[in-house]
Amino acid sequence: MEFKMKKSLFLTFAITLAATGCSLVKLSPQADHVRIMTAKSASHCKVLGKTTVSVIDEIFFFERDKKTMLDELEILARNSVAKMQGDTASPDGDPVNGEQSYTVYRCIYGGH
Repeated sequence: MEFKMKKSLFLTFAITLAATGCSLVKLSPQADHVRIMTAKSASHCKVLGKTTVSVIDEIFFFERDKKTMLDELEILARNSVAKMQGDTASPDGDPVNGEQSYTVYRCIYGGH
């Protein structure tokens, strides 16, 4: 009986921790210089393409913290932009079900 209660308590704690904002997504060193801006602000930049990133938006029917998810999506986008030799990204709308697309740009010419 005590084991079941401890297991249930641990599971509740783990779900709460995951849903409230503990992020495991890390920014790569190569992505440190990548900026996120609006498409209008990046209009002078060269378009390199698109990238789509995603995170888990629910854990056991509990919605994850929205700010944490947005932060994770931005970090993943910046990592992806760096791999594409870009330096800037703009979101192509709001995230849907934990997924968001970005347009990738190179705004600083001659670098990298």
